Amino acid sequence: MTTVRSFSSLVRVAVAFVLCAAAARLQAQPTLTAPGTSNLGAGQVTLALQSNATGTGYFTLLEGAAPKLGTGAQTKAGKDGNGAAAARFGSLKLAANTVAGCTVGNLKAGTAYTVCFTADDGATLQGTVASGAFATPAVATLTGREWTGVGPERFSPNIAHNPSLTIAPDGRPWVVFPDGGYGNRATVRRFNGTTWELVGAPGFSDGAVDPVQLVFAPDGTPYVAYEDGAHGQSASVMKFTGTAWVRVGNAGFSGGRSDFVQLVIGPEGTLYVGYFDISAAYKATVMKFNGTNWEAVGGVGFSGVSVYYISLAIAPNGMPYMAFQSWENSGRASVMRFTGTAWELVGGAGFTPSDIGRLSLAIGPDGTPFLAFVDSSVEHRATVLKFSGSNWVPVGAAGFSTEGIDFPRLAIAPDGAPLLAFHDRSYDPIMTVMAYRGSTWTLLGSAGLGAGFGLYPILALAPDGTPFVAYEDVITESGLGVSNIIVKRLSVPVPTTYAEWVATNFSVAAQGQPEVTGPLADPDGAGVVNLQRFAHNLAPHGPVAAPAIYTIVSENGTQYPALQFNRLNTAPGLKYVVQASTDLVQWSDVSTWTAGAATRVTARDSLALGSAPRRFLRLQVTLP
Repeated sequence: MTTVRSFSSLVRVAVAFVLCAAAARLQAQPTLTAPGTSNLGAGQVTLALQSNATGTGYFTLLEGAAPKLGTGAQTKAGKDGNGAAAARFGSLKLAANTVAGCTVGNLKAGTAYTVCFTADDGATLQGTVASGAFATPAVATLTGREWTGVGPERFSPNIAHNPSLTIAPDGRPWVVFPDGGYGNRATVRRFNGTTWELVGAPGFSDGAVDPVQLVFAPDGTPYVAYEDGAHGQSASVMKFTGTAWVRVGNAGFSGGRSDFVQLVIGPEGTLYVGYFDISAAYKATVMKFNGTNWEAVGGVGFSGVSVYYISLAIAPNGMPYMAFQSWENSGRASVMRFTGTAWELVGGAGFTPSDIGRLSLAIGPDGTPFLAFVDSSVEHRATVLKFSGSNWVPVGAAGFSTEGIDFPRLAIAPDGAPLLAFHDRSYDPIMTVMAYRGSTWTLLGSAGLGAGFGLYPILALAPDGTPFVAYEDVITESGLGVSNIIVKRLSVPVPTTYAEWVATNFSVAAQGQPEVTGPLADPDGAGVVNLQRFAHNLAPHGPVAAPAIYTIVSENGTQYPALQFNRLNTAPGLKYVVQASTDLVQWSDVSTWTAGAATRVTARDSLALGSAPRRFLRLQVTLP
């Protein structure tokens, strides 16, 4: 009996131990850090999320100054404390005690948001959210601006065409294009503030790409999708790891020729690729990446009709939309969206007034779909419609462009205003960008915003709503078209005098303080005086890059020390003088530069490298 009682006691102790251990596990919820924010713009924020456990983080953005916060479970489900859908939601993988960034775009300008954040450790979800608040600023004012080049024009050293443009979370523009120097394989470049630098190796794809598209995921990873010439013109996707471009899933995963390949990424990082599927009788297909493989969304050829032009977009709630033109609907446009179980029409099939040309679909911060297209019913001019909830209604007048257009590209600003870039046949042809404000479409900057022959415009918006455009510029030489890429942004005109610069960038009170606004003043203590900021078109406040950098250039096999610097396009009387010295006491002029169209200057020394024991260069800027 003693043995039995002892055994029974051991069992009870063991059971009690197991129960206590289970209870401890239930109570051991992850510890959260209050969410932080960065890269805040009128339509964007980057969240900084952290937990002490490895697992998955979940967040919501709730509109308003004092919303009811959700529990951990409600936040994971994308709900607020009342069980209503949050304005934005998402999830991401977390490593223990490591900050993870997640960029949320397509926000409303001038709006207060509260962040709710929770996380699990792979098993247990934190029931109480950590929260933070922020407010998006107003959208950038676009009136009174003009189009200016972003870095050197035609910056590819090789023939380049049909670009894709996107803006990184930090506001820097990136482009991808078929690179003629590498058999039309994909090359990606980004603007570093001075030049367009390579991202990874040039021509990194297996074969020729055309078209190709570049998109950033919420975690900041850049992805490209393209029609893959090395794999039977089927669809392929690659991403940049920080050092190299690597394949996402199988190459040529669509299994057959796929035209008009397009990529969008949902708020939880889900990749969707859309195309019209030649192997499925030219019907539309969308596929998504499940982490391992690509799978059809709602079935291959979901459109049910043969399509030609297509446009893929993602709503703020993560729902994919596709617009397409179908000759089975007399060449008119239709839009469909995936509800989670099936594709459904948004409005009726073939709702445009007549057959259309190319089209572009975009979805506003409030979830409203907009469609721009070449409208054959009004001499192939531009028309934009939006979905009212039951019907597609005009946005301004039908055919509002001056003449016929092609290649429409639509974007929706953080304040809900649509912007449209297009190939403008009335300007030989070049790009024109218009915006709908109030009740009419108006030009942004000048019509025909470049010289030459422009094709394939791409429109992208910076976090503050400032528009950027990229296009293929064709220069005809001896009857041959030489294509390259131009990127421009809508900018506040650069002041041409120092007095204008001060008036633009300082308060009225500060303008009367020479120690703040004088040419040699450095009110921010950044080591760059006001005159340098003006003369080199640097930011008026805060840290900036060095106004001039040292380099070595080679001419006819001889190397020379040189200085590189930016100069203004127009600034009467302003001079940039490169000087040299052997002792840092006596200086002599080497070359003098004034403002000019070529804004990036490389000014070499008059003496070859190594021809003097010591040689110093400096750049002196003088006002008129």
